[in-house]
Amino acid sequence: MPDFRFDSDTAGRVIDSSTVAAQLSPAWNVDGRILNGGYLQAVVVRAARGALTAGTAPVLVGDARPVAVSSSYAATAKPGGATVTIDVLRAGGRITAVAATLRQHGDTIVSSLITFGGADLADGYDGAPAGTVTHPVMPTVTGAENAIRVPSQQLPGPPGLAELIDYGFVPENSAWLTGDTSAGPRIRCWLQFADRRPVDVLAAVAFVDMAPPVCFANGDFGWAPTLQLQVGVFARPAAGPMLLDLVGSPYDGRVVAEDGLLWDAAGTLIARSRQIALAPRR
Repeated sequence: MPDFRFDSDTAGRVIDSSTVAAQLSPAWNVDGRILNGGYLQAVVVRAARGALTAGTAPVLVGDARPVAVSSSYAATAKPGGATVTIDVLRAGGRITAVAATLRQHGDTIVSSLITFGGADLADGYDGAPAGTVTHPVMPTVTGAENAIRVPSQQLPGPPGLAELIDYGFVPENSAWLTGDTSAGPRIRCWLQFADRRPVDVLAAVAFVDMAPPVCFANGDFGWAPTLQLQVGVFARPAAGPMLLDLVGSPYDGRVVAEDGLLWDAAGTLIARSRQIALAPRR
């Protein structure tokens, strides 16, 4: 199988059922220094699942996947070694809830509450009878093949994620790229891994925080530090690029909120997110 960058950079080494050693890659940065919150959340979720499926008496069995994640960001992560410690809050066939904490040099970086669902939950609403699902419908927008692609060197700040993620901005919602910020804090874009790694639930957990922050659509190109990121995962994504719709609401104070909806290429709602962040300094 191809050695995809996301897989190698989120991998961990299981030490025991409650501890995983990780190596944070500098590549997944947002400004040349600061590591992306979606990447860090994926590291934590993957480490937790790895620990819970290891050993002769695994806590998770079968095809269990994360269905809800809530992460608080306590400090800025640095590239290099880290550990993830896992505390099982509840273990069951249908629901397993854990607390997982990413630490570096004794300092807490990210603290996450993760709910893993058994096969009946992890499959989401795939194959549900017509009319039984009332999730939001994918908006009618320009397709990924005709979206606006901006060379990474022309995006605000160092390349960082733009070298690893292929972004296609929806033209109808991208006047901010030419300086028109009248539409307010909203960004819609198609995204997929640049090396074409297949999308899956772990990718969805990261993708909700891997687009430019909606402050860019306001003309504010500073760093908006994440305080908390919550995501619910409803189904497994189909192959192809994913459409992310981000809206800032409220977005006029020092503490702001960003809501996200993530659809797959087949038009299925995969995830919904809410991020609480500090507004960028002008």
